[in-house]
Amino acid sequence: MKIITFKKIGKILGVGELSLVLNTVIQQSIATWWIIEDLDGSGPAISSFNKDPQRKWSTEELLRITNGIYQLIDAEFRGFSISDERPWIIVRFVDGSEVDVESDNQDLLKSIKSTVPFAQTVPN
Repeated sequence: MKIITFKKIGKILGVGELSLVLNTVIQQSIATWWIIEDLDGSGPAISSFNKDPQRKWSTEELLRITNGIYQLIDAEFRGFSISDERPWIIVRFVDGSEVDVESDNQDLLKSIKSTVPFAQTVPN
């Protein structure tokens, strides 16, 4: 899988970047369900995720609930297609200052990269 990363010194990354990735998944018409692991952040929606860590979330559900997240410090969002047991996309939030998006879908990565001017491709 290829990885793009968002890092910006002095900028806290999180909810806006998650919304951007989720909207791009919707625009690409990729039916995806998500499992969220190791979530650390703030906001009233955080408890919804932590209540049922094995719950499968639709992209639309996640997009709606991001309004109740103020900050994402650490988290891993693993996106699965309806018919596959292996994630086709992984979105990692690291220390509130970095977002890594990993996927084999080059069109999705290009679309995200074109929207985020400071996104960079991580060499293999």
